[in-house]
Amino acid sequence: MGMLADRYPDDRERGNAMALALGGMALGLLIGPPFGGIMYQFVGKASPFLILAMLALIDG
Repeated sequence: MGMLADRYPDDRERGNAMALALGGMALGLLIGPPFGGIMYQFVGKASPFLILAMLALIDG
């Protein structure tokens, strides 16, 4: 959040950026566990961990 505050000095732009960041975090918290559970049950025990590892490698 501090990086967003530094990047967007204008209050309106900062508010939009914070809303987008917090909305994305909330969406991830709502969707992540059910999606991981479905993958765990139907695809395999290692699949959620492999997906997270691939995302971490892509992110750098």
